[in-house]
Amino acid sequence: MKLHARDSVQTTLQRSNAQAEYACEVNQHVGLAIWTNEHDRVSYQKLNHHTLSLYIEGGYSTRRLDLRRAGTGSPEKFCIFPAGHQSDWEVVDSQRFAHLYFSDALLRRIALETFDVDPRHVELTDSTFFHDAALLQHCQTLFNQSRSEPSDHLALQEKTVSIMADLLIRYGVRPLSTQQYRSGLSPVITNKIIDYIYAHIDTKITLDELATLAGISAFHFVRMFKISTGETPHQKVMDIRIKVASDLLLQGRPQLETAIACGFVDQSHFSRTFKKHHGITPKQFVHSSR
Repeated sequence: MKLHARDSVQTTLQRSNAQAEYACEVNQHVGLAIWTNEHDRVSYQKLNHHTLSLYIEGGYSTRRLDLRRAGTGSPEKFCIFPAGHQSDWEVVDSQRFAHLYFSDALLRRIALETFDVDPRHVELTDSTFFHDAALLQHCQTLFNQSRSEPSDHLALQEKTVSIMADLLIRYGVRPLSTQQYRSGLSPVITNKIIDYIYAHIDTKITLDELATLAGISAFHFVRMFKISTGETPHQKVMDIRIKVASDLLLQGRPQLETAIACGFVDQSHFSRTFKKHHGITPKQFVHSSR
């Protein structure tokens, strides 16, 4: 995520005792990172982006000095730092925490295109040390996917835009209603998307590409595509990749050649995905089909 260094959470932490354990740039608007820190004082000043923070380990003695009534941190607690946020923190014992960064421009675009809300009215609440079971599950899935399949940008984009829309619904200054979602895609658009996936099976397919074909926002597209097909765009892409790969294997194509032809990063990625879909490895599939 390309942030202005002077006003980013990353730069602030880099100047502190914090150590970056992991970082992933999903696209120009979204970034992920996992940090560790201890025995420190940290001050955030007028951030130019939004940050969702999740404590993974420790944090029991971490306090927000400018908001002492908020209590202390602990695993599975969240904080929301909206754009423009300022705060001062004391970190005592060791802690490990995850950050999801996203631009204000993207958040406002989701609000406008998905909820028909005037972007001027979009604002997240400054929230410190709260629990949210549903949000926790989504974030854990996102960070696990970013580490196990970092090149699968479609899946990462799907999850991040869903999380941001959920934040708007439940943690916006003016909460939005889930009833503002629109209905499913037309059969013509759905078939157009599926044809596109087949035609580009050997390339990296992004959520933005598919949403552009449908003429709607990325988050709106994910919701509407699932209503229309019963699957998310990522699930449909992987189903088609495996379907085409299965046909190629039965034609006698080598595994590595098949993996590349169907858009997989390498043979190992292909084998893992194939087994998830069929319950057996590509080699076992070919053997059982003889």
